[in-house]
Amino acid sequence: QAASAAKSEFLATMSHEIRTPLNGMLVVAELMATADLPKQTQRYAEVLLTSGQTLLAIINDILDFSKIEAGKLDLEHVVFNLRTTTAEVIDLFAESARRKGITLTCETGGEVPTHAIGDPVRLKQVLANLVSNATKYSEEGTSVQVVAEPDPRGQEVLVSVSDQGIGIA
Repeated sequence: QAASAAKSEFLATMSHEIRTPLNGMLVVAELMATADLPKQTQRYAEVLLTSGQTLLAIINDILDFSKIEAGKLDLEHVVFNLRTTTAEVIDLFAESARRKGITLTCETGGEVPTHAIGDPVRLKQVLANLVSNATKYSEEGTSVQVVAEPDPRGQEVLVSVSDQGIGIA
């Protein structure tokens, strides 16, 4: 019981200590992303803002550890732009892939709806982990692809990440 109470107190403290500076960074990133800056600098600010927002959402879930322990982590069911969400993940890794000499692409078939219902934060989190690993373990001159296509029933969209690196098929 003492360990559980200590863990809860630690998480509450860390929640505040981590979120406060992160929110400050997000405000500045948003100001930079909307400022009149050179195109490349503005693009960096947009990636920083998107990455920070994703990080904040993940931190919010990690710091609410009691939900995870209790098996009550709820997935959102909101309408979101599927094409934008997958493209944002590609944007996060585009520069590092380019420096490594890896082609990074995102293919979304015309029959895939623009909007979907689901949890965009979780989708980004999973895709970011997969694309990060694919990029990390792929060799120069290879490619990493994110492909979205409708399932045969038309009620779901299948999103896959493929690469030519070592690891899990």
